[in-house]
Amino acid sequence: MNKARQQVTEVTKILRTATDVEEAKRRMKAYLKAEDLSWFDIRANLNLWATPWGMWYADYDPAPAYKAVRGPVLALYGGTDLQVSAEKNAPLMAAMQTHPASEVCTFSGLNHLFQPSDSGKIEEYSKIDITIDEEVLRKIVDWMNRLSPGSESQVNTAHISC
Repeated sequence: MNKARQQVTEVTKILRTATDVEEAKRRMKAYLKAEDLSWFDIRANLNLWATPWGMWYADYDPAPAYKAVRGPVLALYGGTDLQVSAEKNAPLMAAMQTHPASEVCTFSGLNHLFQPSDSGKIEEYSKIDITIDEEVLRKIVDWMNRLSPGSESQVNTAHISC
């Protein structure tokens, strides 16, 4: 997984420093080819990331928007997520919490979609039978129920089937 994280970091650097989409495509293609990725994986990465949106996203800082949130936040991270690093982002998110009911949770062994995954690779998403791990669903339900204790509108975990 360290190699995959390093590749994501390098692609992000390319997107942040490229002057335009064509330069990003050229540099990403050369880098991913040198990393011995398959033609299919190179093309998939270029189609997703070597775009105006990909360049914007690589440079986007959500902190200013997040600081405007006044209500409780449940921030969830997958431990094997390659798109949003739990190791880097969870501590930052925890430091920005202002509401006492806010929580930050990392689920080890889960990818960006909260599916069980050792690698976190995007190409595995559609191959994993579990849509979202039950532990994550229970956490969401428990957190929501704690926000309104005694409420008749509480979510009943018995009705969640995976």
